[in-house]
Amino acid sequence: MAVTVEYAEGGLCRIAVDGEMTIYTALALKDELLSPLAQCETLEINLAGVSEIDSAGLQLLIVVKTAAKARGKNCASPVTARRCWTYWTGATWKAFLATTS
Repeated sequence: MAVTVEYAEGGLCRIAVDGEMTIYTALALKDELLSPLAQCETLEINLAGVSEIDSAGLQLLIVVKTAAKARGKNCASPVTARRCWTYWTGATWKAFLATTS
């Protein structure tokens, strides 16, 4: 699991996640995904490098989105791995997408 953080102009922060977003990595990922919120207005999370995601990974994305909203900031996932769509279909993804709109 690797996380790359890039700060851009206009308060934009781009985060790329590579590897697993599972119960085994969620705790370590949590701080890496939440800490950039203090330095940006908009957080983009790129999931193209995610090799596996489970309910803990999905919950983490919802936590980050909720924290961003609570701080009056934006959070988006502009690039989502096709593999993620394979793992999560139907109501689960609808719930996640509802938090990202």
